[in-house]
Amino acid sequence: MVAASEIISEHVTRKTLGELHGFDDEQLRSVIEGTIGVFESGRKHCLEACFEAIHAAFADYRALQLEEFQGEKALICTCFGVTEERLEGVIRGLKDPSVEAVGDVCNAGMGCGSCRMLIEEMIDGKIG
Repeated sequence: MVAASEIISEHVTRKTLGELHGFDDEQLRSVIEGTIGVFESGRKHCLEACFEAIHAAFADYRALQLEEFQGEKALICTCFGVTEERLEGVIRGLKDPSVEAVGDVCNAGMGCGSCRMLIEEMIDGKIG
């Protein structure tokens, strides 16, 4: 369990939520088993505990991001707590705005991706 946890930690460190989005347990299992081998049937619960722990850590991180947001401004990106006001400033400051360029500045749109369409609409409104 310790070795699997260390491999998971090394795998997610310095990656954006966007890079990790869609990375499921089977892919993570491949990374772990490719490094330390296949878990014996009596040890599979250790691997499952590692998966539960990483899922809980990501859920806690997202909850913290939402908890830290305290304001009356519209929150567009809940993954990173980016407000509409912040996005407007970022978009105005970019010479050639795109969702990716906005994400490079403030991470908006780089997590779950559900706000990408709103960001695109904001960009179109600036350009149009």
